[in-house]
Amino acid sequence: MQLKIGELAQKTHVSTATLRYYEQCGLLSRANRADNGYRYYPVEAIQQIEFIKKAQQLGFSLQDIATILQIRQTGQAPCHVVKHLLTEKIAQVQNQLETLKHLEAELLYYQQQWQQEANVSNATGSICHLIEEISIKN
Repeated sequence: MQLKIGELAQKTHVSTATLRYYEQCGLLSRANRADNGYRYYPVEAIQQIEFIKKAQQLGFSLQDIATILQIRQTGQAPCHVVKHLLTEKIAQVQNQLETLKHLEAELLYYQQQWQQEANVSNATGSICHLIEEISIKN
């Protein structure tokens, strides 16, 4: 059974533009083209799209997903690579959380400081002295 691109999009809740993009990136097997130019995908494409969506939900990039799919297409199990990528992803998330904790502390500091400040800027040409008085960290 073959699915037109619109049918595949409807079944997987993905736009046709996204399906074309996935095909262009090599994430989705090339569609068969009919004489009328329509794209026809095998039913197995549903499984591929669901896999892509689940991997994205876990934070894997399209490049990560392409790597996983390429390994699978060689007949090998890509699970060892998935575990490695997951470990890297966890480290990235932990770094982002640390950065966000620092940002939160800084924002809370300014919120407390600015509660005591007047709402009007006295400086001519000033947009908002509260922000303008912050020193930029490099």
